[in-house]
Amino acid sequence: MCLIDEQPLNAPFHGRPWMTASLKREGYAVNHKRVQRLMRITHLPATRPKRKADVAGPGHKITPYLLYNLDVTHSHQIWSANIAYVPMPHGVTHLVVILD
Repeated sequence: MCLIDEQPLNAPFHGRPWMTASLKREGYAVNHKRVQRLMRITHLPATRPKRKADVAGPGHKITPYLLYNLDVTHSHQIWSANIAYVPMPHGVTHLVVILD
């Protein structure tokens, strides 16, 4: 159970099938149902999109894409930023990306 709990810090994109195969390679006698149950007990979040994640809710305003007909000819013309919270062994770190 400790190995399953530590895995999302090393590779959060690996799910139940990969975890089952990894534990079998290490010599543990597990099957996919046991791994799935242990992952549910440890409350590991899924890193995949949930069902209907891209469906807008009622009353949600849809903004137009403003860069559709824009010709990008030089730098500093379009900026984009993203902030991600990355889990670390001793807490969370913030990853900020600014694209030009």
